Order: sequence, then structure tokens, then C-alpha cells
Amino acid sequence: MGSPFRVRRIFKPLVVGIAKIFSKGGIFPNHITLLMLITSIIACILIIFTDFFWVFGILTFIVGILDGVDGALARLTGKTTTFGAFFDSNMDRLSEIFLFLGLFLNSHYFLYGYMLHQIMILSILLGSLMISYVRSRAENISDTDYDVGVFARSERLFLLFLICIIPFQIVYSIGIILLAFGVITTMVYRIGYISRDLLKIHKE
Repeated sequence: MGSPFRVRRIFKPLVVGIAKIFSKGGIFPNHITLLMLITSIIACILIIFTDFFWVFGILTFIVGILDGVDGALARLTGKTTTFGAFFDSNMDRLSEIFLFLGLFLNSHYFLYGYMLHQIMILSILLGSLMISYVRSRAENISDTDYDVGVFARSERLFLLFLICIIPFQIVYSIGIILLAFGVITTMVYRIGYISRDLLKIHKE
């Protein structure tokens, strides 16, 4: 059973509204997925060469919204395909890599030292990839929805958006540490939860 604590539930009306607009323009879901990836690349380049964290935050928010719009558009237009699901999933991972790569290469804004920032960003990125991989692998084995834990993709991007648009280094610095802690905790929790569930199924 999926977690009820998802930021995407809050923004669902906005996501569906945007999807309806795109559906009238003959735009395909994969076009939105590509737009999401391009937005994350722009955000990455921007934050590497500038300190416009508030712009980076807004672009991150757009990435999160577009991440929901492509799926909503596919359902509205009846264009859900196996390739689309595969393409979307992989572009989601790639977009997060670009976002955190940009932050990894801009470390001077972090108040508690270059090395700690690098460790935090790597922890977030690796933990995020593992959270997605663990769920995907488990759902290939079982029909259960294993969207469990607090810091899934929508929560990660939303928190990143918040800590970047608030113009204080202390907010960003503490936020990155909290994000790293939340992501690693979610990864460990998801692995433990799925392991217990699969072992219980095996015994039955």
C-alpha cells in the first residue's frame, strides 16, 4: 500500500489542470518528460555558474510539477504505454542526478564546510536512486505498491525547492542536512519494510 503522506496529493489539482491544457494542444506525455529533463539541466548549469538559488528552487519546483503532468496527460489522453512508463522512470532519475550534480559543484553556499556538503549531496543522490530502485525491483517481484516512507521524489524536490527559495544560507545548510537524513532514513525504512513483507509472502 502506498504512503498517504505525499506532496503530490496537494498539487494534484494543479497538475491535472496543466495536463488538461496540454491535452488540448496535441502535446504528447513524452514531450513533457523531455521538458522536465531539460528544465533540470538548465537548473544544473545555472547553479554551477551562479548563486541564484531562488531561481534554482523555482526550476526544481517546475521539475516536480512536470513530473506529475506527464503521467496525468498520459491518462487523460489514453496514451499510457510501456515505453512511456520506462522513459518517464529513467528521465526522473536522470533529472535528479542533474539537480544534485549542480548543487554538488556549488558548495561554497553551505555554511558547515565544503567536505560535509559534498558528503550530504552524495548521500541524498545515492539514497534517492536506491529508494527508487528498491521499489522498482520489489514491484517486479510482487504486485504490491511499495511507495512507502516519507522522502519519496515529490517530497525531496519540494523540500529542495523550499530551502533554495528562502534567501538565508543557514536555511539551505540545515535543510540539506535534514534532506540527507530524511533520504537515508527513508531508504533504510523502505528496504526493511519490503524485506519483511517479501519474507512474509515467501513463508505463506
